[in-house]
Amino acid sequence: MKNSGKFEGTSYVFDYCDKNNRNNELDKYIDDNTLYNQSNLLFLEEEYIDGTHQFSKVTDKFKKKKFDKNLKLYSESEKKIKSVPEAYTKDSEIYKDVVSENNIERLSNSDLNISVKHFNIYTLNKEKVNFIQEIYILIFLANITKYDNNGHFEFIVKNDKASVSKKIDFNKIEKGQLFEIYDWVAESKENVQTRLNIIRQLILEKGTFEIDEKVSLQSAKSAFNRIIGEETERYFIQVNILKDDFLKLNEQVSKNNQSLHLKFLSWLSAVGIFIYDQLKNDVDVNPLYKIFIEVNDRTRIFVMLFIIALVVIGLIFWIEVLNLRKEFKKIQDLYIKNHFFEEKDFDNYIEQPKINRTYCFIFFLLLIILIFRIFL
Repeated sequence: MKNSGKFEGTSYVFDYCDKNNRNNELDKYIDDNTLYNQSNLLFLEEEYIDGTHQFSKVTDKFKKKKFDKNLKLYSESEKKIKSVPEAYTKDSEIYKDVVSENNIERLSNSDLNISVKHFNIYTLNKEKVNFIQEIYILIFLANITKYDNNGHFEFIVKNDKASVSKKIDFNKIEKGQLFEIYDWVAESKENVQTRLNIIRQLILEKGTFEIDEKVSLQSAKSAFNRIIGEETERYFIQVNILKDDFLKLNEQVSKNNQSLHLKFLSWLSAVGIFIYDQLKNDVDVNPLYKIFIEVNDRTRIFVMLFIIALVVIGLIFWIEVLNLRKEFKKIQDLYIKNHFFEEKDFDNYIEQPKINRTYCFIFFLLLIILIFRIFL
């Protein structure tokens, strides 16, 4: 038996006499004999759609829905609540991402929360439901959408050289013909913008939104395959260039490390000469005492000079590493922002220059020993 009641706004009010005939599964959604618009339940949506005379009423109903794994559908024909495909989550995310970039008048982007594909699950009032689905698709495909409170739409695809528009009256149902086109564009998040641009270009070339789904879709797929093929070839060319950039940067890092090693060896040589000079004339004195314990003005001056030299060597190395990091950042920005590499993919080929922890340990250990030697 069909539910007895009616929609008041976006809520469904049941007849009190119909309570015994109601599906018990619905009870947890009903409050005071009213099923308010639920974020996680699709209930008689096609009946609601059939009774609407303004598109804003449709958005009022669906903007609250969350097209995620928790969403359920009440089937009037089967008299039970069912789960809906999880694919609607991905579809709604793609729709939201694309529509957020479009210029839409008198409709808030946040209100256009929808999974276009979910309209296919409705079995009643298919003509009106398909028409609503077609409007959502046109909003998706058009750069610009104009809407007024009288239910008039104008969808525009426009670039610098051409413009194509289509007008629709919400109260004059038209047959939908663009779902297969939309289904292909929203196939996956990857390259959705490329697919969309191809369809928009087809609309501009034909001068109409009335594009043949079979012929035009095959043309779009062929164009997409050529673009992907060219992008793939260009990607591997850029990978080879990136490898060259990596080798150059790696060579600079090696030179920087070699320079540090030479400076450090020179510093150690100077320390060794100083120690030898301290010990050569005092054969009878314990050398360990002479090196680590005995303090005089001459020793303090030389130790201060060694500290200054060590700090200067460390600073020069640190500045050179910072410069190499700036060079790394420039290369990274070039490939990620201009050549559209994924950051993780970029990191597979080139690593940010960094200071070896062993160097830091040796530097601070020597610095502490020298400072301790002055104030002993």
